[in-house]
Amino acid sequence: MKNKIKKLIVRLHREESGAVAMEYVIIGLLVAAAAVAAVTYFGRSVSQGMDTLAVATTGKHTTAGTMAQAQQTDAVAGVKAAEERRKQFHDEGGSESKFNVGDSSNQDQGGK
Repeated sequence: MKNKIKKLIVRLHREESGAVAMEYVIIGLLVAAAAVAAVTYFGRSVSQGMDTLAVATTGKHTTAGTMAQAQQTDAVAGVKAAEERRKQFHDEGGSESKFNVGDSSNQDQGGK
């Protein structure tokens, strides 16, 4: 009986298929997370592009052109908004926190 238990423990200790399966699960989760992030990030523009393509293939080229121009306008507006946020961020001190260590409001909390 003792010998069987010992053999079972040794056999389970040597078996690595469970660890390999877990690695595949982790890789699968990372791929799924990347896919969700990509769809979230690019989803709107891809969806609009597919809508424009669908309209263009039906022969309504004028409507498709209007849709494409609207998408371009949205993209330009998005770039301008991002540029404004970047400028605002840098005007507020860039990468420094609003609560700098040397700030006088933090003097009693161990600031410089």
